[in-house]
Amino acid sequence: MSKGTLSEFNQIEGIQESRPVFRLGANYQIAEYTYLRASWGQGYRFPTIAEKYISTRVSALTILPNPDLRSEHGWSSEIGIKQGVRISNWLGYVDLSGFINAYFDMMEFTFDFYDIGNIAIPGFKSLNIGNTRIVGAEFSVFGEGKIGNIPTNIIAGYTYIDPKFQDFDSLQNASSSADYNVLKYRFRHTVKFDIESTFKQLRVGVDVNYFSFMEAVDAAFVDPVIDLPGDDNDIYIIPGLQHYRDTHDGGDAVIDMRVAWLFNDKNELAVICNNMLNRPYMLRPAIMEPTRNLMLRYVVKL
Repeated sequence: MSKGTLSEFNQIEGIQESRPVFRLGANYQIAEYTYLRASWGQGYRFPTIAEKYISTRVSALTILPNPDLRSEHGWSSEIGIKQGVRISNWLGYVDLSGFINAYFDMMEFTFDFYDIGNIAIPGFKSLNIGNTRIVGAEFSVFGEGKIGNIPTNIIAGYTYIDPKFQDFDSLQNASSSADYNVLKYRFRHTVKFDIESTFKQLRVGVDVNYFSFMEAVDAAFVDPVIDLPGDDNDIYIIPGLQHYRDTHDGGDAVIDMRVAWLFNDKNELAVICNNMLNRPYMLRPAIMEPTRNLMLRYVVKL
């Protein structure tokens, strides 16, 4: 069992704030190769100087200050079990856990049209969006063994989250592209699978990552700024974003591959192909992730 506490003190422009933070965790072996763990801890974040006072521009967008921004605090808890397994010539473990993260006065950069004087300026501002709670579960597997006579390692994991406001209201609904209670910019389902096999001097690995559809973004990104007759004539802040979301509503799977030739224990030549299927995808609106790329790497171990 472990436990601890600390206290933070922050001061900006005469605003002083101090808050204690407590943490508690335990790990217990309940059977051979079976371990049960549980933890609970608090968290606290004071607004940065940039969030409260700095105004700047990034290309056509403005970052606006929020002097009234309040600190964010919360707690998180987890309970999990880890089980070692042996199946034929395979050794590994299975891990299953559930968790809850609760945030109060959560801070989040929100895009909107903000009134500066008598002018509405598009930009981002850090806001206290309310009290939120993320409930989730995670399952992971690690194994090493042989497929036939070929040594193989497998790592796989799945994470599910249910991100919600604790008290959902019309203001939060208006700022989101979703008309139901879900936090913005979250993937409800994520999957990772990696397999690597070594045949004599040749090592081959494949890595697959899946992200489910991002259900909610800032409403201003997908609502037309100017609504003209005919859907194709509407004017948006980010043209094409809504079309992308309509055509990627099943999520995105990205496949990477690596092949390495082992000359000896100290020399290795590898070819790495990221985004092998050259799939266009985004993890944040209007920020395209890298297209397919090849990398040649030579490793020398001294």
